[in-house]
Amino acid sequence: MRMYANRDNAGQMLAKRLKRFAGPDTIVYALPRGGVPVAAPVAKALGAPLSLLFVQKISAPSHAEVAIGAIVDGEAPTQVRQDDVITALCVSELYIATESEAAAAEIERRKALYYGLYPRIPLTGKTAIIVDDGLATGASMEAAIKAAKKSGAKKVVAAIPVGPRETILRIGALADDLVCLDTPSPFWSVSKSYDEFPQLEDADVMAILNENLPNDDDNGKRESLLRKRA
Repeated sequence: MRMYANRDNAGQMLAKRLKRFAGPDTIVYALPRGGVPVAAPVAKALGAPLSLLFVQKISAPSHAEVAIGAIVDGEAPTQVRQDDVITALCVSELYIATESEAAAAEIERRKALYYGLYPRIPLTGKTAIIVDDGLATGASMEAAIKAAKKSGAKKVVAAIPVGPRETILRIGALADDLVCLDTPSPFWSVSKSYDEFPQLEDADVMAILNENLPNDDDNGKRESLLRKRA
């Protein structure tokens, strides 16, 4: 059964459950790309800055939707491995090392591309609400939580519209708090909970970030960074 019209709708529903975390030290961190349109209405509802945690999934050979791990950006990049999946699929260490390097390079590419479109807010002493559009194995969220804690976040909240119960329980044990709206059983995929679930491009993410930049001038107007780059 589908619960959400689209990612924005999921974010609006998620925001209602997250209002108790509103405060001056709260930052909403999206996992690009899919987490950005979910996180934007959450940040708006909480009156919190919207920032990014760059996480790149490491997919299994010949199974792009199956995560065997993830890399998350930070002073010291954090790697998370799904060892049970790695063992079950007989994934080699050479493959993991090669894909990890590629994931780190993709993170650097996105950081350079999105530069200026999101506030770089240190996690130290902050309540970090980490938002994605849904979980399957949870590798990306796990990496993000561990990186946030390593960076000194005061409190880490995982916020997800949908995911399988076993994954949600595991992520809940890692985070300080967790909000998940739905744990369907059987769980087939994140997309099954959405009427519209398009693949997002960098331009989509940049447009959302541009719309959510803080107004820094007296008139509340700012030049579009997207137009400046065009």
